[in-house]
Amino acid sequence: MNQESQAVAELQEAKETLIGRIFSVVGSGIFFIGSFIAAVVAFKTYTRLLQTSTL
Repeated sequence: MNQESQAVAELQEAKETLIGRIFSVVGSGIFFIGSFIAAVVAFKTYTRLLQTSTL
């Protein structure tokens, strides 16, 4: 009975670890996509401002 409860505890811990890693990967992906979008918008704004510059 003790081995069974230990196996259940290990399975629960593995499940929680997997869920945590999934959240970490998804969060990192969202951060990467957001950073990429911000860089593209900044570059487009920079080039637009250079083209409209009268200096």
